[in-house]
Amino acid sequence: MYARYIMLRLGPDSRALAERIADEAFPIYQAQEGFKSVVFLADDPRGEHGSLSVWESRETAEKAIAALGSWLRQSYGARLQGPPETRMFEIYAPQR
Repeated sequence: MYARYIMLRLGPDSRALAERIADEAFPIYQAQEGFKSVVFLADDPRGEHGSLSVWESRETAEKAIAALGSWLRQSYGARLQGPPETRMFEIYAPQR
């Protein structure tokens, strides 16, 4: 499994906007092939908000993020203060 981290810089007093983006993005995440889960993150004092999503494979994560990125640029691109910061992580589950 893979995790995808995305951080948006929305500026001060952007909590309401970040929550609107998360509420609209959640069903888009759910509709993507390979989706496992997502949590939304907030650093209000810095005006940074994002998500950490979990996917079945690197391929499904990359495909889904392309779709989500397109939606984000079309819907909220003018509100972003710079490009989103993104990272991909392979998930390791400890052996028990």
